[in-house]
Amino acid sequence: MLAETLDSETHSCCTSLDNYRLPRAIVQVTNRSFVAWNRTFLSLTGFSDNQLSSLNVKDCITLGNPVSEAPGFVSCIVRTADPERVLTGHASIGDDGSVYIMPDLEDGASHAFEHGRIIGRQEERAKIKRIFHDPVSPELSAALLTLAHAEKELKAKHAPEADQLAQVRRLIDKAIEKIVTSLERQEAVNNH
Repeated sequence: MLAETLDSETHSCCTSLDNYRLPRAIVQVTNRSFVAWNRTFLSLTGFSDNQLSSLNVKDCITLGNPVSEAPGFVSCIVRTADPERVLTGHASIGDDGSVYIMPDLEDGASHAFEHGRIIGRQEERAKIKRIFHDPVSPELSAALLTLAHAEKELKAKHAPEADQLAQVRRLIDKAIEKIVTSLERQEAVNNH
């Protein structure tokens, strides 16, 4: 799309990037409107030509801090037609008050969030393992040995309680096995 006041060179720059599937848009800060965009930008954001031409840039684009790795650029966030989804990217501010918007092709924010969530889950599982294993494991092992010893003595005396003790020992063994298997399964799932 081309606004009446936008020169053909600026429009050409924006639309020619469609050949390379690079989403780009240009906004004018003074009137807070989009003045040019390409089809790739529309596809990525989910907006139509009509929606984009009527949007107030202030409601759609948020400029951030200067990017130290890329002098002359600032970080930006682009709101999409889906209210649950935003795009990260960069912008370059022109001398004429225009802003060249370059959203990332992949949503880095969601990747970073997902990576952080996975790491958090792994750390939480490791913490649970430490909490369970370090202080509880010695006591459980001692309890199982004590039960096995008591069961052996009761069986030697032919006491009916030996069977009940054997059942308690098997239940504790099964519970420990399920906890370990569950933790190992969760760890394997999260490592893939």
